[in-house]
Amino acid sequence: LHLLILKVLETATTKKLIDASFGESDILNVKYLILLQVIDREWRDHLYHLDILSTGIHLRQYNQKDPVIEYKKESYHMFENLIYKIKKEYIKGLIGVQIYKYIDDRKKTILKSLIYH
Repeated sequence: LHLLILKVLETATTKKLIDASFGESDILNVKYLILLQVIDREWRDHLYHLDILSTGIHLRQYNQKDPVIEYKKESYHMFENLIYKIKKEYIKGLIGVQIYKYIDDRKKTILKSLIYH
């Protein structure tokens, strides 16, 4: 259900960009830019949490559990969560794109710019 909602939101946001008279290559560039920003931010966060997990995983030995197996289980769940967060933050980024059109007085042309928050 979550994936279906995310797909619908992505389609609606793409339609918003098309309605703003952006070309297909502009839309792809915006999507790639947002996706790269989200992946970079979430990946760094993921690596930070893996580092925290690795520092305390040895304590699982006291509970008669193999720390290596426990690390694999925990890191797999963290990776699944990473994938979901990337998809969710990507859609939030697409929704948050604000489209501005303004006129340059000297050139008298309509310029388009995107601001991503």
